[in-house]
Formats: sequence, C-alpha cells, structure tokens
Amino acid sequence: MTIDSKLSIDKISITIRDLDHDRINQIYSNLKALSQSPHSDRYRIKPSRWRMLECSIPIPISDSYSNDGVRFEVGARHGYQPDYRLEFNPSKIAPNGIIEFCGFIETVTGVDLKGLLPNGIVTRIDIALDLYGLSLDEVIVRSRGAQKIGLYTDRYGNPQSVILGTPRSNRTVAYSKVHGDGQSSLRLERRLKPRVRLHDLTALTDPFAKVHMIPTEAFLPHLNGIEPEHFFDSIRVRGLSPVINKLPSRPRRAIKAMLQDKGNSVIPSLESIWKYWPELLHDMGFGNLAHNRT
Repeated sequence: MTIDSKLSIDKISITIRDLDHDRINQIYSNLKALSQSPHSDRYRIKPSRWRMLECSIPIPISDSYSNDGVRFEVGARHGYQPDYRLEFNPSKIAPNGIIEFCGFIETVTGVDLKGLLPNGIVTRIDIALDLYGLSLDEVIVRSRGAQKIGLYTDRYGNPQSVILGTPRSNRTVAYSKVHGDGQSSLRLERRLKPRVRLHDLTALTDPFAKVHMIPTEAFLPHLNGIEPEHFFDSIRVRGLSPVINKLPSRPRRAIKAMLQDKGNSVIPSLESIWKYWPELLHDMGFGNLAHNRT
C-alpha cells in the first residue's frame, strides 16, 4: 500500500533565561505601556499565572483579523521559572513569522530577541505526520512504552482520536484531520518534551520509530468466530496485549507473528521521511535563527 505523507510541526514552546534584568524590565514595561494603546485589543496583553505579562502577537502583523500568531510571556514570578516563554504553530506562521515577531518586539521594546532564541529550551514540540487516504477506524495505533490509553469517539461510536501516553510523557496522538484544501488525512502526532536548545533541534532523533500502525484488515484472517468490530474496539480501549492474550493459542500466535512483520505497517519508510527533518526546520524559519546564535 502506497501512502502519501507530509511531515510538519504543529506546535512549539520555547523558554528562555535572561541574566540581564534591565532587559527583562525593558520588555515588560514597554509591553505594559502597549496595553494602554488604542489598539491593545489586538495583542490581548494581561497578567498570566506564571509570568508578569503575556500577550498574543498576530502574524502577519499587518492582518488585523489574523487568528494565528505567537503567544509571548515575560517576567518570571518565581526564580526557578525562565524569564520568557513563546508558543506558536510553525506551520501557520512560517517561514517568516518568527522573524516578524522578533521585529515587532524590537520595534515596541527596543530589544532584539533573535540573539536569545537559539539558546532557548524547547519544552514541547508537536511533530505531525499526515497520512492521506487513511482513516482512524482502518488502523490500530501502537506506541512502544505507552502506559495509558485514551479513546474519543463520535456519537455513533466511530473512533475520532487515540491518545497513547500520559500528559507528562512523550505522547502519541492519532486523529482525523480535515485540511484547508478539503483533503482529509490520518494525522499521527508525537507530542514531545525534548528540553534541548533550539539550535540543537536538528539533531532530534526520529520520534516515530516507537510508533506502529497496523491496518485492521491484517487481523481479519485470524478472527474466525470473533466479531471484528468488537475486537478492534476492545484493543483501542484496553490495549493490544491484554486483548490478544485472551485469545486461543492458535490465533494468538498468528497475530503476534503478523505484528512482527514490518511489511504490515502502513507508515511509510521512516528513514526516508525523517531525513528531511533538518530541511523542514530551515523551511519553517528556524534555520535563520541559527545564524543569529550568540
């Protein structure tokens, strides 16, 4: 089976520590002043739980109706917290959005963040692999080492999303995605907490290596006398091993052998996909930041 696929970054969070307290205060005071301007509603400037101030900078700046942008927080309330935090969707603001955001902050506060960002710590990054022509009810998703399973269905019982792992772990999430051009895909996401410096992100190892996606049709020859829909529902709720371990020995052994066959996975060659990771980072604007590293 040939599956068209596309790799992207759906979300990234970056924290930065700054030893220059005057610079922190300069950013804070100027953004605070901006909150009193006639256009302050555009930036939604307000105090936050963990930092003195947060704002949402729309990207592009020139678009008054843009729903995309960068969430920026400044001024740690406690000494153990980083001084700045950024969160945005690179797929929506790239490739020039990061630079445009830094330019806006420099214009408003007089501080150039481009020199600080490369040393920022990536606390979360959601890496998405879209598989076109597939739906969630056609596959069983497995993630090695995941200890928790979450399943969401529509009102008819059709699976809409599967979550493998805990909020504190590197999670695997699979769900149906409808894109702006009307195409639909099965989106496979790895929601990681890598805690690496932004300029070291190119060295990230393939996060999809732990994920297996088996088509439901591969199980069918081994389900004599078993209602397939009930079998697949049980796997999605209870996990694969607890379910197949309750089967008679012959189908149990057959299914385990089938799972060992890498040819049954519907995920395209991971090596051929992941080799484009550095290129993707560059295309989304992170390559430009690396040149501003200090």
